[in-house]
Amino acid sequence: MTEKAIAITKNSFKITGSGIVIELQHFQPGLERGTVLTSQQSGLSWKVMARILFDHAEGKKIIFENEPTEYMLLKFDSSVKRSKSLEDILM
Repeated sequence: MTEKAIAITKNSFKITGSGIVIELQHFQPGLERGTVLTSQQSGLSWKVMARILFDHAEGKKIIFENEPTEYMLLKFDSSVKRSKSLEDILM
């Protein structure tokens, strides 16, 4: 029997050419590549490809060995916007 876990979608956005990025809150010890996430509201499913780690938050998040990771380099117009983004990521 497949174990079910609850994950809450906090935010999502599409990156042209890369796919959909979904910010999740969950209590699993990482999400392995190929894990299928299904919405209880819409019934739509998504397959986990990798965990995205943003360069300005590096070293501030727990990384699990079972998670494939991809790094994303972000550029900000100001230090205020960078700080706000980091605050949002760490929430």
